[in-house]
Parts: sequence; C-alpha cells; structure tokens
Amino acid sequence: MKQIILLSIVLFSISNAFGQNKTINKPADSIINKIKALNDSRETKLIGKPLATFSGKSADTLFSNEQLKGKFVFINFTNASYAGCIAEMKAMNRLYAKLKDSTKIEVVVFTYENDSVIAQMRNNSDAKYRIVQLSRAECDKLKAESGYPTKMLVDKKGIIRKMYCGNAVDEEFATQKVLGRVYPEFMEIVKQK
Repeated sequence: MKQIILLSIVLFSISNAFGQNKTINKPADSIINKIKALNDSRETKLIGKPLATFSGKSADTLFSNEQLKGKFVFINFTNASYAGCIAEMKAMNRLYAKLKDSTKIEVVVFTYENDSVIAQMRNNSDAKYRIVQLSRAECDKLKAESGYPTKMLVDKKGIIRKMYCGNAVDEEFATQKVLGRVYPEFMEIVKQK
C-alpha cells in the first residue's frame, strides 16, 4: 500500500513538472500577439498620409493618380494565387455595384499580375470594377509591403484614411468583412468630407 501511495505521489509530481500548463501556452500567445501587432502597425503606418504616386495600365490605357483627383477611392490590392483574394472577389463586385453610379467615388483593384491572369481574374469573378496593373515593387510601395489582400480607403484629397490587411479564405467571412465592415467605414469617410 505504501508503495502505491509513494508511486502516486511520484507520478503526480512528474506530471506536474512535465505536463502542460499555462506557461507553455505563453509563447504561442506571444507569437499571436506579435502577428496582430505587426498587422496593426501595417494598417496604421500610412493612415493620414497621401497615397503615393503611381502609374499603371488599365485595359491598355495609362492609369495614375491623376484619374483619382477629387474622388473618394476604395482600393483593393489583390493577386490571383492567394485564397483570401479569391474569396473576396464576389464581394468586390457587390461593393462596386453599390458605388458605381457615384461620380465622386472610384473602386480600383491593383495587381501585379500579367495580362492573361488579369483576364482570367476578370472572367472567373465577372469583375466589373477597374483593375490596374502595376509592377510588384509599385504595389509593395503603395501598400507599405503589407500582404494580400490589402484594402485602402482614400479621401478626395488623396489622403489614406483607413487600411485593412488580409482576409479569410472563406468567401462568406470575406464578404462580411468587405461589405459589413469596410464598406460602411468607407461610406462614413464619404459623408465626412
């Protein structure tokens, strides 16, 4: 009997010493917090600053900051290979449908993809919004090297007012973020100025 009690005490001590406890989760929590902080810093880095100058191609015509002067601009940086970008393409169509009739608003999608990939993107998602082809370096410069997708809300003075990095790969969640969160915040910017 003494041996069983002694064995139980030893096993209990070993399981306490080597078993999972809250301190083991702290490094994971710390990593998650660091990722959130990095995303937050990317999302706030450009707020209040003018949209950098750019020049790209949209449907074989030159497109630059000049076409955006005096307009409120909803910008989405996307690529065809990231699931988060693909998940929000239909939501971008719905957003564009809500905004297309306003002469003071422009919806623009920036990508570094080549012409054939842009054509596939347009066909696969039935995209009606403007897609502007830029170099990868220019996309990175404009969005401060944040990931894809990244959305920017720019006021009519060309100042970046909001920025959102990333999205879920789930189409329903991506739609909720674009239409349920970002769109209303964009409309608040339009109303304020």
